[in-house]
Amino acid sequence: AGSYDNQNFQAEPLYEESILLAVPADDPVGIRFKNLALTSQDIKEQLHLKQDVPGISLDLFKDRPFILLKKEHDLYKRAMLLAQEHGFTPVSSVHLNQLMTAFHLARQGLGISLVSDSLVRFCHTDENILYFKLTARNPPLTHRPVFIAHKRNAPVTRAMEVFIETAKEIFLTFPDQLRIL
Repeated sequence: AGSYDNQNFQAEPLYEESILLAVPADDPVGIRFKNLALTSQDIKEQLHLKQDVPGISLDLFKDRPFILLKKEHDLYKRAMLLAQEHGFTPVSSVHLNQLMTAFHLARQGLGISLVSDSLVRFCHTDENILYFKLTARNPPLTHRPVFIAHKRNAPVTRAMEVFIETAKEIFLTFPDQLRIL
């Protein structure tokens, strides 16, 4: 998901996902703005995509601990750019490889994290977490494409073709849950 080296890779688009803020349910800032929080059911129903559903600014959380992915990850870059829009750098003592791990650490109350709406839709829990739609001066920062990328100059094997077509068919069977590109 996110970006890729289009000089060396070719992408097969699947769908677009939204970036949300996951905040521990007992976070004081999260509690203060709980009226703007979304549940996983709200996200499954795509309420966060509606124009009239208000978002929240990341700078409200600038003094809170962040759980970030490693620097090479798309969500790390987006977190830095969203924070930069508001003149701060997120404070984080942990940089992880996996989005799911960041999500679970946020659920455990260890900090806030950016998560994808795809992850929220396909997880089966709401406990200990508040979700917020994000506002941004640069709105594309809060959305990203999900795709399958393969080397541009390498042959596409039959197995790769079948995998790509199967993935596209699967995502087309969930049009209410995903925004197909």
